[in-house]
Amino acid sequence: MDTVADFDHEKAMAELATKPRQSEWEAHMSQFQDSSAEAIADQKWQLMERIYKMDE
Repeated sequence: MDTVADFDHEKAMAELATKPRQSEWEAHMSQFQDSSAEAIADQKWQLMERIYKMDE
């Protein structure tokens, strides 16, 4: 995910959890992730260390 410099991941995930169709989206996406369909977003989406930039 590419974000702006002052992006607050925790705040964004909390806001995302309030969206009406978010649980439906998470259930659909679980087929592409190594987690259960019942896992919440924080259990699926984790911050990672950047290892490369495509524009460099």
